[in-house]
Amino acid sequence: MHTYARIRAELENQVMQIISTARSWSVDLSTLAYRQREGLNSVLPLGNNHVEVGRLSTTAEVAIQIPFATQEVNQEGGGYYGQNKVSSNLVICNRKSLASPMGYVSGKPGSGKSFSVKREIENTILAYRNDQVVIFDPAGEYASVVVPNGGVSVKLGPGSGACLNPFDLADVAGQPPAAQRAFKIDAFLALSGATMAEGSQGLPEADKSIISRCVELAYERCGAVGRVPVLGDLYDVLLEQGEPEARDIALRYERYVKGALSFFNHESTVGFDARVTNIDLKDLSSNMRTFAMLTALEAVRNLMYRNWERGVTTWLYIDEVQSLFDHPAIVSYFSKFWAEGRKFNLVCTGITQNSVYMLAHEEARNMVLNSDFILLHKQSPLDRKAWVDLLGLSDEEATYIDESVRPGEGLLVAGAARVPIKDDFPRGELYDLFNTKPDEVAEARRAAGDTGRLARRVPDPMAPPGRHFA
Repeated sequence: MHTYARIRAELENQVMQIISTARSWSVDLSTLAYRQREGLNSVLPLGNNHVEVGRLSTTAEVAIQIPFATQEVNQEGGGYYGQNKVSSNLVICNRKSLASPMGYVSGKPGSGKSFSVKREIENTILAYRNDQVVIFDPAGEYASVVVPNGGVSVKLGPGSGACLNPFDLADVAGQPPAAQRAFKIDAFLALSGATMAEGSQGLPEADKSIISRCVELAYERCGAVGRVPVLGDLYDVLLEQGEPEARDIALRYERYVKGALSFFNHESTVGFDARVTNIDLKDLSSNMRTFAMLTALEAVRNLMYRNWERGVTTWLYIDEVQSLFDHPAIVSYFSKFWAEGRKFNLVCTGITQNSVYMLAHEEARNMVLNSDFILLHKQSPLDRKAWVDLLGLSDEEATYIDESVRPGEGLLVAGAARVPIKDDFPRGELYDLFNTKPDEVAEARRAAGDTGRLARRVPDPMAPPGRHFA
C-alpha cells in the first residue's frame, strides 16, 4: 500500500489510520523502514515486486490457510470451469495439457450442461486465437455464442443451400489417398448403418463387401475425369452391380440422392473457413441427423488434417453424442475417429443427457476411460449409477452429481484430479450468451422487445421541433 501527505505529522496520522483499519480486519501492516524506494517501485503499475518479505510459519498456522484435504485444479494457461465446492478456489483447467484432451460433458436437462459447454467454447475462442472450433448443434442453441464471436452458423436442411459431400478427401502430406479411402470405406459403412431401420443389428458381411467395392469404383471412375465423386455416383455404381443386396443398399441411399434430402448429393458448399463454425441440425429428423453428423465428421476429419499440418488445434463439440452409438458400424467408425483425433491435435467433446444408453456400449466405455476430461452435472439415478460404476466414484463424489445439486454444480475429472465444482456465474452479457433457461431467455426477449418499442415511441427531447429520433 502507498500513502502520502504534505507534512510528516499528517503522514503519520494517515499511517496510523490505515494500520488501525487493517487490524480491525485481522490484517497486520507495518511501514517499510529504510526501504521506501523499493516500496515505491513496487506499487507502480508495472507488476514488479522489489520488496522481499519472508515469514516463518508453523505447521498449525499453515494448516489454517491451506486445506490439505482439498484437491485443486489450477493449470497454467487454462480456462475457468467454476469454483471448488469445498475451498471456493477457482478451478482452472487446460485441456491441452492433459495426456488425452478428449472428453465428455454429461447432465440432466437444466443441470447447467449447455452453459458449461458454451463457457468453455468462449474460453477457447479467446485463449487460442489460431485454433478452429466446430460445433454439431442438434437443438439449434449454440448460434447465440458463435455468431457474436464472428463465427458462422450453417443450417443443414431442405432448402438451406448448404451441402456437404461425404466423398471429400483432404490433400495432406503423410496421408496417401489409399489410406484415406480406407477410412472413407469405414465412413460409408457407418452411413449405411445410419440408414438401416434395424438399428442395433450389424451390417451383413455381403453388404460390407459390396459397399467397399462400390466406394472404390466411384473414386476410380470420377478420378479418371478429374473430379470428386458425390453420393449419386455411388448410387449409380450400386445399381450396376449384379447382387440383389446392392439394389437394397442403393434403395437406402435413394432418398439422400433424389428429392428434398438430396443436399448430400452435391459438392460441398460449407468450407469451414471461419474460426468458429456451428452446424445447425435442428431441422433434420433423428435418423437424418445421425447421417448428417457422420457426413460432417468426415468434413471435420479433413479440416483436422489441414490444421495439423499448420500446427493448429481443432476443437469439436458434439451435442447429443449418444446418437452416434445406434449401430455397430457407426460405433466402430466413431471409435476409430476418436482414437485418430488424439494424434492430429483434435480436442473432441461429447455432450449427452442420456449416459446410460451411451455407456451400454463397450466401445463408448473404452472411449470414456481413455479420455482425461469428464464434466458431470446433475444425473438421474440410473445415469449416476452408470458413472459411479465406470469411474469408481466414492460415496462422497457420487453426492456431487446426485439430484440434490444446483444447476452449475457437479464433478470435474481432469486427469488424476477429481474436483467438486459450483458456478454462480455473474449476470451480464456473457451470462446472456450462455443462458439456455427457457423462462429467463423468454423474459430477456420480452424485455428487449419492450425496450425497442419504447425507443420507437418516446421522442428525443433534444431533437428540433417537428423531428423525433429513436
